[in-house]
Amino acid sequence: IPIHTYSVGFDDVNQESELPTARSMSQRYQTIHHERIIAGDEVIGMLDKAIASMSEPVADSAMVPTYCLAGMAADNGVKVLLSGAGGDEVFAGYSRYVATTPQRRLLLSLPKVLRNALGSKIFPNSLLANRLSHSSLDMILCAGGAPSLTRDLFGNDKNYVSFIKELINSKMPKSIRHDDRLYEDMSFDLQVYLPDLLLMTLDQLTMAHTVEGRVPPVSYTHLRAHETKANL
Repeated sequence: IPIHTYSVGFDDVNQESELPTARSMSQRYQTIHHERIIAGDEVIGMLDKAIASMSEPVADSAMVPTYCLAGMAADNGVKVLLSGAGGDEVFAGYSRYVATTPQRRLLLSLPKVLRNALGSKIFPNSLLANRLSHSSLDMILCAGGAPSLTRDLFGNDKNYVSFIKELINSKMPKSIRHDDRLYEDMSFDLQVYLPDLLLMTLDQLTMAHTVEGRVPPVSYTHLRAHETKANL
């Protein structure tokens, strides 16, 4: 049975395009390839339809291409799509895992004991203090958070920091304890970013076209984890 592949891009030259890579992969594996360019004047209409398909607000620019791609597949009678979602979390593909700015590189190079001491003694009751002490907060901000905008909603730093502490203590899962910070960050993404955003968005936008989106990287990892436990 021939494999069909799908990819979308934008007519805005400032947008990074994955179409050349998709075409190359299609040629390599001899798939029947489908692609579409989304025009600028189509974006708002697609965004409105994508938002209407969601059960909760989501601030992810991938909503538009995901909704469009699922529609393309549905028009061809496709009922199941395989997605690469989860690959970056499983194989450490995000740039935020390796500190992309000098400031964050310095922060991540500090021993955990020193980060905690700086947060509690030198920068007490501040966003920086909590970011130094809690890797989960650092990951939220690196995954697209807007601390300055959020701060403006609270009117003053005291209320803002109280909100941050409540978020960390009551909403964020406890990160795994590991000598390597990389595994703590990956654990956060696997517990929060992947299920609460990426998988939920993929599921709802594909099902809006009666298409099931499946994620082999996550499914394989879940299976291997169960096999490991069974052999212990």
